[in-house]
Amino acid sequence: MLYLTGDLKGGVMGKFKLALAQLPSVKGNIERNIESHIHTVKVAVRKKASIVVFPELSLTGYEPDLAEQLALKIDDPQLSPLADLAANCGVWLVVGAPIRQKNGIAIGSLVFSPQGEISVYLKIHLHPGEEKWFVPGSEYLSLNIEGETVALAICADVCNPGHVATYEKQGASVYVAGVLITPMGYPEDSQQLANYALEHNLLVAIANFNQPTGGYSTAGCSAAWGPEGEIVSASDTASQLVCVERDDEGWCSEIVSL
Repeated sequence: MLYLTGDLKGGVMGKFKLALAQLPSVKGNIERNIESHIHTVKVAVRKKASIVVFPELSLTGYEPDLAEQLALKIDDPQLSPLADLAANCGVWLVVGAPIRQKNGIAIGSLVFSPQGEISVYLKIHLHPGEEKWFVPGSEYLSLNIEGETVALAICADVCNPGHVATYEKQGASVYVAGVLITPMGYPEDSQQLANYALEHNLLVAIANFNQPTGGYSTAGCSAAWGPEGEIVSASDTASQLVCVERDDEGWCSEIVSL
């Protein structure tokens, strides 16, 4: 497992604040989506976020049939604005994209650190049917940020109880995923996530799309759960930033319009 560390300018030193970005993606248009990501990050930085997490495949939309032509490498020049933004603002970014590997294309979360480093988490548990376009990852990735160990997941990863259990054994205190969850799937998935928070004593959070992508309706309702239940949930259709931070009494939250 890889750990990344760093001091933050975006957050208040010593105080962890997670921002979940709920927004739409323009089909296959990486340049336009980077622009919307930059706007969202600037809002999050004004709210003193330590880390901003985006939905699954947020830079392209969930478009498996376009993955081959849109796939990125972590040193792709198109990513420079996001790397620069993370470094200049002192904030961690977790951004979804198809990632080109030697053995195929993977669904990835690109991680931009305040030091200008780029790393990647690759989705381990594919949704049934995704193997037509994607290969699975195998490595877990956690980030050490302001005293919290933030474990990364992508969508169907969260449907596998062993995924979160592995992270708990490795010392995670926060489990966060970029997802695409439909209205039909949301009730069952959200209950499972709430159960994880209770069973593993974690902050569990998801960043979901709020508009259709790849032919799928999306539920919105990006949310966070603690051991005592739901902390906050966004609207089903609005573009919003969901902020969660730890205070002296536990987790508190704020929802900001984008």
